[in-house]
Amino acid sequence: MAIPSFLAFDADTKLPPEPAVRALREKLGLPSYRGSTIVLAGDSRIAAEIEGSDTSNAFRRQQHGAFDWANVFLRHRFAVLASTGVVGNTTAQLLARYDRDVLAYQPQNVLIGIGVNDVTNLVPVADIKANILQMVALNASVGATSILCTVNPRDSHSADQRLALAELNRWFLGLAVRGVIVVDVTSPVVNATAMTWKSGYTIDSDGLHQNRAAAPRMGRLIADRLAPLYPSVNPLPVLPADPLNLIVNPFMDGSGSTATGWQIIGAVTGSLVPSTDLRPGNWQQLVSTAATNTHLRQLNIACPPEWIGRRVKGAIEFVFNAGAQMSSIQLQLNHQSSDGSILMASADMSQNAGDSGALSYQPLVDAGAVVFETTAATVKTGTTMFQFILELSNFVGTVRARRGVLTLAD
Repeated sequence: MAIPSFLAFDADTKLPPEPAVRALREKLGLPSYRGSTIVLAGDSRIAAEIEGSDTSNAFRRQQHGAFDWANVFLRHRFAVLASTGVVGNTTAQLLARYDRDVLAYQPQNVLIGIGVNDVTNLVPVADIKANILQMVALNASVGATSILCTVNPRDSHSADQRLALAELNRWFLGLAVRGVIVVDVTSPVVNATAMTWKSGYTIDSDGLHQNRAAAPRMGRLIADRLAPLYPSVNPLPVLPADPLNLIVNPFMDGSGSTATGWQIIGAVTGSLVPSTDLRPGNWQQLVSTAATNTHLRQLNIACPPEWIGRRVKGAIEFVFNAGAQMSSIQLQLNHQSSDGSILMASADMSQNAGDSGALSYQPLVDAGAVVFETTAATVKTGTTMFQFILELSNFVGTVRARRGVLTLAD
């Protein structure tokens, strides 16, 4: 449902307390809660979650990654150890690399998204099921919870292949195995009868990969399914003074239209709106009446020399009004050298160049206060400063942001 006005609450306090989490996990036959580290495993749909790596000059979560959106809605309750999707993989191929690409990370949870290539290659459904159950058993052997996603279609499938995929998804949804959580990511983006994607939900209409319109809808279903089963975390500062937070004035104090130490770029109207949820400080509000590109940012943030070689991340909390629209939004953390070169760009919700679909903003509005958190990236030799930028493209409406943080990730 759409939210008629801004939420005046600390969303951290609205999530289930740990006793309720434990009770529900016991009722569903899940392992005792061990933590929220996770490995994402599967095919090209999982490969869409991350662009680049910690050893390159860019390391970004992407707007067409369904689990990435789920983690935004969950306020980054999960720590992603690895995203090991491989283009074209079948369940047998994933099994062949399971020890190296999944179990080696010793995850507490494994999300699996795979199966469409099996159906494309006419692998019998019974074999697909057996391979999935073998992965579940391997996860259980290391105490990890299995999170299984239903399989979205390939529009070029034959009638028999569509029947096979429908059978596989019915099996997923009826699966009753200890240590397994099943998430239906199909219903909001697929025509159930035809087993084809709904119009406008695949990258450049390829009929296979979810785009920026589909991914938030899928992510919202994942988040709603997992929220009661995992205790909340708070990746944001709780006090204005934190020696490990390089962001100046995270609680948006100030006397004018813009919080002290922050910059607003673009044709928007800024104002400070007092927090009403017992948090100190304000929300920095931005209002745009016509589509515009805008930044809320801090530049030239000095990098402590002792942080070289350590991993850092940034995060910020924000909320939209019900009429908000945009073509793209991301939080970007740039690692910069003294000559202005960007040595590393880490981001949450970067737009992939091949994804021309419109961003689905409605799930963001419906979710209330959410959190963007950049990938944790290693500070390279030569880094002297950081840039912290919340960037909105073609933005119309009202957004509020607060509690920015730039800190060590380990």
